[in-house]
Amino acid sequence: MRIVGYFGWTVGLLALVIQSAFADDANPLIGKWAEHTTFGSMITEFTPSTMAFTPVDQSGKPTKAPNLAHVGSYTIHGNTIIINFQEKGGGGLMATLTDDPNSVLLIFPGMPGAHKLTRIQPQ
Repeated sequence: MRIVGYFGWTVGLLALVIQSAFADDANPLIGKWAEHTTFGSMITEFTPSTMAFTPVDQSGKPTKAPNLAHVGSYTIHGNTIIINFQEKGGGGLMATLTDDPNSVLLIFPGMPGAHKLTRIQPQ
């Protein structure tokens, strides 16, 4: 009985370690993305708990400090990811995955159009 109990505990612990090791892989937004416009570029970085926008010049150097938002949750529904913020007043964004795993459309509710982001380090 001791062996079975020990074995079950070990398998459970191993499953937990594996799940946490691959947690970021479940969210395809985690990482750095770039949006290039005629006005310059914007780097957007998604982490499990934050989202930061940093404007950069043509050489890739930041022109301003990052605008940071604290993410309360990411909710994945098929090819759509809802980004809910923790900030006062809540709110959020929506990202739509494309056929290309290295690009995504970022949609700001109430604003026309979408922003195409390209992954900085392609998978």
